[in-house]
Amino acid sequence: MFSKEIETIGQNYEAEISKLNVQISNLNHNLDEMSEKYNKATKEICEHESAFDELLQLSRYNEERFNSLVNQECQCSNSDHTKPSCEISKETDFSSVVNKPVPKDSILMYSDELGKNMGTRLYNVSDKPVCNICMPGAAIGEIMDKVLNCTYDPAVRPHPPLQGGPRVPRTLLRDPQAAAPSSTLLCDAPRTFASHLRGLLNKELELELFLNNYNIDVICITEHWLKEYQIVFNFEKHQVASSFSRKTAIHGGSLIIVKRDLKLKVRKDIVSLSIERTIELACVELTHCIIVSIYRPPGACYEQFESVLEEVISKLTGECNKDIMTSGDFNINLLDNNILSKIFLSLFKCCNLTNLFLEPTRITNSTATCIDNIFTDGTPSYSTIINKLPSDHCGQLVGFNYNK
Repeated sequence: MFSKEIETIGQNYEAEISKLNVQISNLNHNLDEMSEKYNKATKEICEHESAFDELLQLSRYNEERFNSLVNQECQCSNSDHTKPSCEISKETDFSSVVNKPVPKDSILMYSDELGKNMGTRLYNVSDKPVCNICMPGAAIGEIMDKVLNCTYDPAVRPHPPLQGGPRVPRTLLRDPQAAAPSSTLLCDAPRTFASHLRGLLNKELELELFLNNYNIDVICITEHWLKEYQIVFNFEKHQVASSFSRKTAIHGGSLIIVKRDLKLKVRKDIVSLSIERTIELACVELTHCIIVSIYRPPGACYEQFESVLEEVISKLTGECNKDIMTSGDFNINLLDNNILSKIFLSLFKCCNLTNLFLEPTRITNSTATCIDNIFTDGTPSYSTIINKLPSDHCGQLVGFNYNK
């Protein structure tokens, strides 16, 4: 009798345990669903907060730019010891921005950062050369001062067409007849060479022999593959003037080697604009010209590359009257008549820079592309393509003559 009751109690106990296990399982399932919903909601909240912060930042930026355009300073009634939170600060001195002479039938723009890329767009709808001098942070009064002080110079004429590809008037050059008859021609950088080497390690001797045998004054090298501590060359007649090396990724890089007897200034402000694996820059300023070495890796974001490149060119064209030369491996084939190559060329055109080459610079068994080039607003005495260094790309050799 008792054994039967015990058996019944045991069965009831097991039934209760089974029921409790089912309830626990259901609770765990519900808890998992709630946790998933909570995590999803938390993620959405973070996304909304991020979007709100971006919207708030954009709103404040637009407010500041509007105040700058209408030249309205903040009129907050704060105490003498409190700086208005919406006061417009002017941290840039624009007195160094050169007032360029304007040639006939040319367009010269002065703008703040709202005018960024406006030169390219204006050039695309105009048949005239366009030069956009961008001055980030400038107020309307500072821009108007540059516009009002800009004068027409009859001795300035558009750049003459060069052989080797399509050309348009694009740079400001003084008429030779306007120069003093006793002026002496001196060579500041008579022989400049650009090359893509894909690794410079253990090639120093070959490079030095090439520089000496061809009497090269300046050489721009992309994809040197060296770390910063490795860029130490004991060349007798040349020195590394400017360089960029990758810190996180391998390969890539850009550098400029210059003859020791040339006066130069390292443009660290330009090099600092480099973005690893997007646009890698080296830059030096010589007596009569500014040279920029540029490497754009394959597959790099073009919009980001274009933004930095336009900032570089606008900065250099806006601060002095020296010739500008940008050389490098852009990985954009100018022999392809596609949208990307047209946009790329229009960027230089609107800044009055012309490409010196329109022929293959990298030739394989199945392809022939023009992805290396030199863009300049100067007039070279000669330009040619040579292949005298261990590289899968051809090098570009150009010479310049300058008035003393």
